[in-house]
Amino acid sequence: MSKACTFYQKHGFVKGEIHRFSLDGLNVEKPIQYKEHFWEILPKPFIFKPQDIIPEEDQQRMKLPPANSKYCYEQHFFLEL
Repeated sequence: MSKACTFYQKHGFVKGEIHRFSLDGLNVEKPIQYKEHFWEILPKPFIFKPQDIIPEEDQQRMKLPPANSKYCYEQHFFLEL
């Protein structure tokens, strides 16, 4: 996630919200079998606003591969026109 964030910031994008999804108890075989979109099976995210201070625990989890964490993070970026 950090490589992508660095790329976007380098090219003038502005950081937006970060969404944290819990993967605890999630059955990833379901969307593969029934051809559902992966994001449709995720629970409602916890949202960090751009001005929020991200707890150290979440910062450490963001560095882990999704297979090693029980959370998935999604960083939004916007390009001002």
